[in-house]
Amino acid sequence: MAGTSQLDSLVQMLGEKAALALIQACGGTRIGVPKVIPKAHHLRDVLGDKAFETLCERCGGCEISLPIARYWRFEIYNRMQITRAEMARLLHCTEGLVYRYVQRQKQAVR
Repeated sequence: MAGTSQLDSLVQMLGEKAALALIQACGGTRIGVPKVIPKAHHLRDVLGDKAFETLCERCGGCEISLPIARYWRFEIYNRMQITRAEMARLLHCTEGLVYRYVQRQKQAVR
């Protein structure tokens, strides 16, 4: 999995909320997905039971690279009406980049 197709696959498999939680917690890194579903695991804490079990069933025994997905996360935060300053903190970027994302989104709507 890589890039946008990887993100699309994660969202389809886990749902937007769980995919967002996973990317917020581990984005930009590779994670090992357990083959056997353990009762206690840090990914279970991040994803919740159902999404964690789905991830293990579909990707168990694999190492997956998670995207940072900054613009996708911006779109979600924007729908949530989070302030630009808070978005910058969550995205680990400047408010200037958030402003450019806002402009990009406005142009895409036109």
